[in-house]
Amino acid sequence: MKFQELLTLPEKDKELTQIETRCSRILDKARKIEVTDDKSVEDASTGLKVVRDLKKTIENKRKFFVKPLNDHVKRINEFFKSFSSPLDQADKILNKKILDYQEYKKEQVRKEQEKLRKKLERQENSGILPLRLKQKEKELQEQLSSKTIQYDSGIKVTTRKRWTFEVVDIEKVPREYLIVNDKKVNQAIKKGIRDIPGLKIYQKEKIVTG
Repeated sequence: MKFQELLTLPEKDKELTQIETRCSRILDKARKIEVTDDKSVEDASTGLKVVRDLKKTIENKRKFFVKPLNDHVKRINEFFKSFSSPLDQADKILNKKILDYQEYKKEQVRKEQEKLRKKLERQENSGILPLRLKQKEKELQEQLSSKTIQYDSGIKVTTRKRWTFEVVDIEKVPREYLIVNDKKVNQAIKKGIRDIPGLKIYQKEKIVTG
């Protein structure tokens, strides 16, 4: 099958047209049937088997058209990931190094601020407050609060803060922020586990036709 053909919806051939007609008829019959005795249970069970067989047929048809597309998308993603993966790593490395250096510079500014603060206190006590010291204090504060730095090359580096989180004590996290791992629970049930605190494990009837 050519790639261009994969981009268009499948045309309704004779088989799909027949399936579509059957689906409508089956739904209409399911709505009308009344299950009141053994005979009607048998009729409903026969209808249920037809429904499930037809669903399998439709699913196989869907996979016939979807699988080549999914396979193609997977190959494209893997192809481009070989380029982007090292760049993702480089992004993290450079981002961390820049942030580490900026934090180092901020720490140096804080130390300078502390020295200046002590100087200003001494000057205030002596009744003299040189303008150059106040100006220096203002410059240091601007350095700390500045979010964008522009270098001679024209490159701009902007620091943005965003709220995020890390788990420090799972026991203290409110319940509304936790979710049950359905997949893991079902795997445990399949292995025979029947008692999990906080969960009710029970059998639910399902009709199996054959």
